Amino acid sequence: KAALPTIRLVDTRGLALTAGLSDQAIETIERTIVRGEQALLFLNKRGFARSIQCEDCGWTAECKNCDSTMAVHRAPPQLNCHHCLSHRPTPRSCDHCNSIRLTSKGVGTEQLEAFLRQKISDAPLFRVDSDSVSGLPALNELLSNIQETPYAILLGTQMLSKGHHFPRVTCVVIVDSDSLLFSPDFRAEERLLQLLTQVAGRSGRAELPGEVLIQTRSPDHPLIKNAAIAPYSDLAHALLERRRSLGLPPHGALGVIRADAKDERDAIQFLSQVKEALDADVGSRLVGPMPALMTRRAGLYRYHIVVQSQSRKTVHQTLKAAINAGLSLKTGRKISWFVEIDPTEIV
Repeated sequence: KAALPTIRLVDTRGLALTAGLSDQAIETIERTIVRGEQALLFLNKRGFARSIQCEDCGWTAECKNCDSTMAVHRAPPQLNCHHCLSHRPTPRSCDHCNSIRLTSKGVGTEQLEAFLRQKISDAPLFRVDSDSVSGLPALNELLSNIQETPYAILLGTQMLSKGHHFPRVTCVVIVDSDSLLFSPDFRAEERLLQLLTQVAGRSGRAELPGEVLIQTRSPDHPLIKNAAIAPYSDLAHALLERRRSLGLPPHGALGVIRADAKDERDAIQFLSQVKEALDADVGSRLVGPMPALMTRRAGLYRYHIVVQSQSRKTVHQTLKAAINAGLSLKTGRKISWFVEIDPTEIV
């Protein structure tokens, strides 16, 4: 019977990281390979780097269609937007001041792969992300190769974090646990807890003992700190109690009325008219219109109204009334709009 893995926090504040890895993580991976076992590294950022920036004027390459920076990719060498899938050649000089002092910011799976292939060159390395694996047949072939390789480094995004059995994985490194922690979405901590549990569950699944390293710059955050010592059920219960105190799902109900438009004024006008048309006594709290966290995506401006109530039935009634109001408005014909109950994201 497999024992639970040993979980350790690695405080990366003030550390000089190499391709996102601390010295402790690198040494642990090397020891794993020497023992003839497998190490799994989780980094939910594909590409080579998060963005490219000018060291002289601070210019950052941004997507022309989205409120987002473009990620640096090396294979092929270009800048990609991971939201609208647009791309452009990697610039040789700054678009703003023509300086050639451009540097990559952040770490992606391509950069981590390049470092590990050089640092631990004798270990087979398998990278699993949507750039390196296209389609189910390719994924199944890759997983079969992993099963047949006694010692190896497995590197990947969320594609690698769940649903797979790797009996020879005894070391798991979560390279950047903070990336999902700080988000305006109230589900951010829940998603991080699920992710930590899923990734940590890859280690020590057979008779071999497992070890998990969680790299973080927020070791004092309650969720991060307790992830190493408290069972999942206790952490989940604490999150549920906080939801109860705030009236958030599952101890309350949420919905959204969303509008996407090429002209943001059309989206704001439509939602304002819908809100005005709804009865003041609908029983739901209406917040907005307000912009989405990424206001412009794929050339469209995104605004929404958040609908909140302790009663799921009341939220349903409010959204039904919003649909009837929207269908009667001429402004609704110029835009794309919809309502959603239990939205996966409200930011």
